Amino acid sequence: MTLKERFVLLALDDAQGYIIHHNTAYWIGLAGAVLFEMLEKGLVMFDDHCINYLTPIADDPCHVRVLNLLKKHSQPPRVERVLEEMWDSIEDTQQEIINGLVNQGILKEVKKSLLWFIPIKRYPMVNKIPELRLRKYLMVLAQEDRVPDEESFLLFRLVYQCGLVAEVFGKKNQKVISEYIEELKEVNDASGKISESVKNIETALLTAIRNLNLQMVLSGG
Repeated sequence: MTLKERFVLLALDDAQGYIIHHNTAYWIGLAGAVLFEMLEKGLVMFDDHCINYLTPIADDPCHVRVLNLLKKHSQPPRVERVLEEMWDSIEDTQQEIINGLVNQGILKEVKKSLLWFIPIKRYPMVNKIPELRLRKYLMVLAQEDRVPDEESFLLFRLVYQCGLVAEVFGKKNQKVISEYIEELKEVNDASGKISESVKNIETALLTAIRNLNLQMVLSGG
């Protein structure tokens, strides 16, 4: 599974099939996961906190959408600006990810009604093995105080930023896991395992979340 698929799976209520926390940190975190994948695939590059595309073509619709945003800029924009621009279409991005998980047989689509007349869709889990393996792997990393790879590092930070630690790891593990995640940044700086590009993504995520939350407060949203 891709990083964005792993993040959505962890954010979903397994039985009811809805996203547990629809907060700014979740949506921007999802956008950040997409940028990380594009970076890994060599579709984009970071230079001094700015992002530029290396190819105008991609297969993943989520990546194509970002490339179209980047093409509109005459100069490479800052990473946090791109994350903020992805906000307008992030629900479409999420739906594409969920559709992919349905096609893989991990989730199923269930149509329901809210207040008897508002149609809604839910996506409960039908194959729990991929998520259980992921949770177990992350738990082992934390319990054994291992230094994770870049993707796991970013996934830990995304879970932490959008308040999913208790849901993902259980309330009894929340304190220990939170402390581990808080220490990750310092440990990874010392280990040298985390690239400057990934550090830039995390910094940009925090900036974009703060900017969008401020915009919503000022606009009364």
